[in-house]
Amino acid sequence: MLTDLILAILHHLAIVTLVVLLAFEFALLRPGITPDNLRRVTHVDAAYGGVAGLVVVIGVSRVIWGTKGADFYLSNPWFWAKMRALS
Repeated sequence: MLTDLILAILHHLAIVTLVVLLAFEFALLRPGITPDNLRRVTHVDAAYGGVAGLVVVIGVSRVIWGTKGADFYLSNPWFWAKMRALS
């Protein structure tokens, strides 16, 4: 049960981090972008990709080791909608 709680917290923190990184990237991408800001965008974009990967890995970990179990997720259409959105 503690494992499920930790995975849920990490999963949600990673999702919030994605939103923050996306907002930061949006703020940097303006007309007349400077070379410094362009470099920042590439770093933020790389971080976004890494955190997106973490969201997926932690989410799959919740399916495998979570309290609800794989049967709950694998029979849930919302789970499959989210997985489909990744591709």
